[in-house]
Amino acid sequence: MDRESDMRQSFLTFLFVIHLGFVAFGQATISVPGSVATIQGAIVAASFGDVIEVAPGHYVENINFLGKAITVRGVNGASNTTLDGGGLLPVAIFVFGEGPGSVLEGFTLTNGLGTQVVIGPNGPVTAGGGIYCSSSSPIVRDCIITGNQATRGGGAEISGSPLFQNCTFSNNTATGAGGGLSVLPTGFPTLLNCRIMRNISNLYGAGIASAAGSNLLVVNCLICCNVLAPVPANMAFATGSAIYLASGGTAMIVEGSTIAANTTSAGATIGCDGSIAFLSVNNSIIYHNVGATIASVSGVAQMSYTDIENGYAGLQMIDADPMFVDLAMDDFRLSPGSPGINAGANSSPFMAQLDLVGEERVLYGAADLGAFEVSDISASPFVGGNLSPGAMANGPVLLINGEDGGADRRVEATIGQSNSMSMLHPPTNLVPSHFAVYGFFGIPGPHDSVSLPFGIGDMIVLPCPLYPWGHPLLFTFTNSTAVDVCGQLIVSHPTPWNSGPQIPVFFPLTLTFQGVVEETTGNFSVTNAIVLVIS
Repeated sequence: MDRESDMRQSFLTFLFVIHLGFVAFGQATISVPGSVATIQGAIVAASFGDVIEVAPGHYVENINFLGKAITVRGVNGASNTTLDGGGLLPVAIFVFGEGPGSVLEGFTLTNGLGTQVVIGPNGPVTAGGGIYCSSSSPIVRDCIITGNQATRGGGAEISGSPLFQNCTFSNNTATGAGGGLSVLPTGFPTLLNCRIMRNISNLYGAGIASAAGSNLLVVNCLICCNVLAPVPANMAFATGSAIYLASGGTAMIVEGSTIAANTTSAGATIGCDGSIAFLSVNNSIIYHNVGATIASVSGVAQMSYTDIENGYAGLQMIDADPMFVDLAMDDFRLSPGSPGINAGANSSPFMAQLDLVGEERVLYGAADLGAFEVSDISASPFVGGNLSPGAMANGPVLLINGEDGGADRRVEATIGQSNSMSMLHPPTNLVPSHFAVYGFFGIPGPHDSVSLPFGIGDMIVLPCPLYPWGHPLLFTFTNSTAVDVCGQLIVSHPTPWNSGPQIPVFFPLTLTFQGVVEETTGNFSVTNAIVLVIS
């Protein structure tokens, strides 16, 4: 089995174990500070499968899981529950072989100082400012690891197979390697839906530094705005503003991630000091970084379906501005028209079902590049319609409240507002043309699209005569019976081209509309689609 297959199998096995849920027998809930005054005191008192629920607050502690398969949870989330390391030791420690049954979730971990691991020629070497995980495999999720420092792994130093899910590593500092994270050999750690941003390193890997012989899987992650700031003595060999791969058997897989706006005065965005074992980058974006993009990477490097600035050899690679929504404000979502939309591959074994912010990962045909899937309906190949806007009085055929929704096809309405719908009459037909308008509750995905017969075109919603029982959220809004035999929700008046005003809706609702019209006698075409958002 090759290195990639081994990593993939270990990762899938790990996820399978996670999905078992670790249902404990007779588990107890311990509240802090209600039942026990401190979090560490609760850990000492806990038994296998217990849940420690921590109330909102600021706790100055350095916690150690002591090898226990327990859950320690901030009940009101990371923004309300802080673990402060007091500038003494790592904030959280896993060193007793903890497995996936050991879960830390819902905390901000800050003001940690790495544990001393060795005395070097320049003094003590510390590791893991926020989290120190040695040969252990816990789950850390929904946590913010920020404002910590160490020689290695300002945010965390890890070995074993931990899973970090929905975590943010920000504003951590390493004087040596790994401002955000330092990864040591053994195991197959995973970063899933994480942000590694604004970390600093003075030597290697401001975002992530991987040591020789280590493995790492990075899925749906944003690695941005990290700064490699080497001191003068390190300028000749410092590298890796985003990622550093040490020479000697290092393996890393990057899937569906965005690596952007990282800066360095030396080295590259992804750097190596020799020969690695394996680097795979797929469905990702590496763009708008300061410094060389990928440098000194030798060994097996597989690049595919990725937008890399200045180009790189591989399968279906592109080099084009990804058109981030707002680079200056660190908004790395893709704008409509981005070359990264629908440019990815759907066959990757590491692709997650949801993107970094919980959107469905594959919308409208193919995966988008980077950490963010474009949920905007304007990205769909179905919504444009095949009517020529120029033939329709220089505007879209379908209008809601006199609007077509613009680039993102959304029309905003307030709760209780009466809305109207109209369509422009095709000038090629001298009599009122036959038509039908179909609706969908919500914003449809590709599974709700259909190609109409006889060359009519593609629609984002499915007309009920073709499949009346197929989807309970689809309906016929209004029609002329010559087009649609389904019962209409709203009768058109005063002409077949105007349906309103409607009875007001008194609760939030999202609806998508699209129509079919008779452009010339006997020839039907599809209109534009509009999302009506009532809030």
